[in-house]
Amino acid sequence: MNKINGKQACQQAIRLIETQLQVLPLVVVAIVEPAAGDGAAAPLALSRKGLAPDAGTRPPIALDLAAATQELNSRPHARSEAQRIVIGNMLLAVDAFLKVHDIASSRTPAIQFLGHVCEAIVNDNVLAIDPGHIPAAAFDGLVIDETLNGTLLFGDGVRAGLMEFGDAVALLEWIARHLRGEKKLVTGGDAG
Repeated sequence: MNKINGKQACQQAIRLIETQLQVLPLVVVAIVEPAAGDGAAAPLALSRKGLAPDAGTRPPIALDLAAATQELNSRPHARSEAQRIVIGNMLLAVDAFLKVHDIASSRTPAIQFLGHVCEAIVNDNVLAIDPGHIPAAAFDGLVIDETLNGTLLFGDGVRAGLMEFGDAVALLEWIARHLRGEKKLVTGGDAG
């Protein structure tokens, strides 16, 4: 892996965020308004690399659009759950990039907020905040503190969460704007 830092890392993070945000409407529309039809849509084929053990090419993986659409229609909160997965994956990708390139250690409250959000995503959508946590993570009036321990990150259709999906998109937009204008990030280490 080529580790980059500074301005180049910020520029790549901005591109990652902007690309994620460009694809998001396409995926959300597919979840919220699945294609109409008789359910006989052809499976979507995804190519594979490499050779099968018998020295032939590997067959593509088929994604069953009809079955996925049926699943979205079978449960009351399936669409919301699917949106949570897509948006959560988007947040995780950005957070992973920021960590690899030492941007996540910034003391910027919104970047610290993203870190807590991603911890909740991998903790089954539940915030886990240690007792005595000093609030340093905040975004747009949302503050991470110990009173949120055990709270859902995103609502589940029954219980409310700390954030709505639009808050997640706004967070990524804010981080991209922040990185675009940042000359030098202040890290959590000795800035001495």
